[in-house]
Amino acid sequence: MRFTVFILLLFLCACAGKPPGTERVSFPTASPRWLDGVGSPTLKTVKGRGYLVLPKQKAGDPVPAVILLHSSLGVGSLEWDFAKRILAQGQAVLLVDSFKGRGIDKITDDQMAVSEVSILNDLYAAQRYLAQRPEIDGDRIAVAGLSKGALPALYSAFTSIHRRYGYQNDPFRSHLAFYPWCGLTLKDLRLSGRPVQIHSGGADEITPAALCETLVQKVRA
Repeated sequence: MRFTVFILLLFLCACAGKPPGTERVSFPTASPRWLDGVGSPTLKTVKGRGYLVLPKQKAGDPVPAVILLHSSLGVGSLEWDFAKRILAQGQAVLLVDSFKGRGIDKITDDQMAVSEVSILNDLYAAQRYLAQRPEIDGDRIAVAGLSKGALPALYSAFTSIHRRYGYQNDPFRSHLAFYPWCGLTLKDLRLSGRPVQIHSGGADEITPAALCETLVQKVRA
């Protein structure tokens, strides 16, 4: 019985696709490899890609939104399943595709083929785009990330990061990270004050929960 239920769950996950009304959108971004390169005039402009889905809403009534960042496998059933859960709560979703615009399908063999700093660039570019949409409440935009996308979702909560990208204050209402790699240590560990949640697995050897526990301890200290 348990095996049957497990197979059914896998089938449902595999069948997760774009929700009805999904709009493909684009916005200008860039591909800095390291934080020191953010904003460099030598960076080439890249056409950022994403998929915007709006919940059912009353005309003229802006809704909150979540910018969703994908895993190393790119946009797939995992992301669409999560997007549908967000939509069910009455929030819009902008699922950013950080790979296709750069001619990449997945980065499981080379994690730096698209760096976390480039995904951060996409995140803030998506925020600026989304805040201009009349259907969206620009003051209620959150960020959520899965695996590869979880690190940008988490580290964008640090003051030094959003200021590096030109924001005096954190533009996101909350930060939600599923299985981030927490081994990156910043010189300035001040948080913006927005709510942050980290979800990790104790048996995970690729993105160890222990690294996130250490990071939390450093921040609290």
